[in-house]
Amino acid sequence: MVMEGGTSEMVAAAGRVYYTMPFYLGLGVILLYAWHRFDEPSFPRDEALPSEVVPLRYLFLRPAYVRARLVYVTISCTLYFLLVLAGRPILDALGIGAAQFPPAAWPLTIALLMVGVLPNPNMKWLNSAEDRLRRHVHAWFLVPDGVKETIAVLQDAAYTPPQAQLEAVKEPLRSRIREGLALPRTELRYRWARASMLMEAIHQIGNGAPHPLASAGFQAFQEDLVALRQRYRALRSDIDTSFASPPSEEVETALREQVDGLLQRIYAYLSWGVRHQAQSDRIVFAKLVECGFRVPVVDQGRRSFDVIAPALLLVMALVFVMNWIIDATSPQWAVSALASTVAAGLMYGGSSLIVLRRRAQMIEATTWDPASPRSLVGLAWRAGLATWAVIVAVTVFFGFEAAVNSLTGLWSAAVRGSDLDEAALWFPSRVATAAPWFLVGASFSVLLASRLDGDVRRVTLADRARDAAVAGIGLALAVVAASIIQEGLEAAIRGAPSPATVEPFLLPGTIGLLVGGIMGFVLPKAFRREIMRPARTQARLALRELMDRAKQRLGEDAEAWAFTRPEEDTDIRITPAEALRYRSHATGVWALLDQVAAARGSNWQPSAAAVIDGGRKAG
Repeated sequence: MVMEGGTSEMVAAAGRVYYTMPFYLGLGVILLYAWHRFDEPSFPRDEALPSEVVPLRYLFLRPAYVRARLVYVTISCTLYFLLVLAGRPILDALGIGAAQFPPAAWPLTIALLMVGVLPNPNMKWLNSAEDRLRRHVHAWFLVPDGVKETIAVLQDAAYTPPQAQLEAVKEPLRSRIREGLALPRTELRYRWARASMLMEAIHQIGNGAPHPLASAGFQAFQEDLVALRQRYRALRSDIDTSFASPPSEEVETALREQVDGLLQRIYAYLSWGVRHQAQSDRIVFAKLVECGFRVPVVDQGRRSFDVIAPALLLVMALVFVMNWIIDATSPQWAVSALASTVAAGLMYGGSSLIVLRRRAQMIEATTWDPASPRSLVGLAWRAGLATWAVIVAVTVFFGFEAAVNSLTGLWSAAVRGSDLDEAALWFPSRVATAAPWFLVGASFSVLLASRLDGDVRRVTLADRARDAAVAGIGLALAVVAASIIQEGLEAAIRGAPSPATVEPFLLPGTIGLLVGGIMGFVLPKAFRREIMRPARTQARLALRELMDRAKQRLGEDAEAWAFTRPEEDTDIRITPAEALRYRSHATGVWALLDQVAAARGSNWQPSAAAVIDGGRKAG
């Protein structure tokens, strides 16, 4: 590979390699390796997984497996392309003398090193990166997290076996199951009745009787089914003995743990078969509902973009008009105004989207706490990095020629050891001077998140004005601070003194005040309105059911309870009306209603979500 001819010669030489037979042979090696390597587990084994997890397709939703595999293969091939582009010196960097191999064969050598056919201790970093990449691709497509989430949902869900399945159970077991399911869920008899009914329902799969699940989805788990049946039969004798004569507290605790372990394994077995048959999570939980589980109907309402869009359009219009007024005499005012408008739209729209989606993820994972700095820090650094990246991207886009010249100069300096001139430093300096805007994105995300929690009935003009004032003043301070730091960095790079007055920072601060005021005035109201008046039918029906039951139990206090954050000691740290949108909280909302009603002295009745064959679900 010729290195002295400059960057263009290097790129041309690398391009010629892509048309050689060794390159295509190496590409074939990478394709075959990645195709088979994807099926190897990248996660530790536990009770949520079957005894055999290879091939992994049985843990994926049906269409997701092919997509995930293609993503992994594509990334592996891209890595191969980049290593080939680096040239033969990559072999020297790995401690392998390039002279040991024919000049035309080095792409194939790279491929053989990547797949481990040519072992090399210096490639451990690449193997580690490959393991991490595969783990991220698996996790991206919810393996094994999708199975674990399904198990957690089944653990929390109430269960009423379909009548046809219950009638197919022979006496006297059917009567014992019916009696056990009528008891509170804290009772050992209830848990054993639930396990017994689920085992009977599993036996009915594929025996010719009507059943919502097809036996084809469970064929890969026959060994697990045999082990499950053995575990059930071994435990049944101990349970029968304990029911005949009351056991000691220690024995009952041990039996309870064994029954809970059996139930978790049953849930895991059902999850494997259902997810393997289904096209989406929605179908997974619909099938589980047909099996008798009262899985909450989760619908988070309109997409986040629909909540953000009205405020964002106003902000972009404001930024464009302000730049038009300021730079109207400049011949480049249109480009400047467009760049500022695009940057504002991406900055504040992206930060808002991060807040809403990341907040939703933490709520689903039961880690969101608006009073905890940890929750807000998780939003802040993501929004800050996104804002920094947006500023850099917009700057590069509208200064594309300068960016290309800068990157070319940096590459030439790295390869040929030449000095860095002002043109080459253009891109690094832009990245450095954009860094202070991390503070703006981080501050805006915290300000916005702080206005979303609490009483969602705060939609009056005074409430909206208060939100606007907090967001506007906070963002103005962040913009001024970022501008001062940015100006100092630019002055240091140019070797010029920093401005000694505050006048240059008044304009950015004013724009920050107006932008923050608009976002604070419009966006929190749109978010709260969506919780109180869901746009989608499923969310609207779920809220109506909750409000009807709350009015029966709490009377005039129903609305205040539903639309404010609970004061009780509970994992639900958002309003019950919003908690209905999340599968991890929806079941607990009904138990919380029972808890609040009992604490306030109303006549206790089981909520609709807790009724099981005339019995009651323990809160």
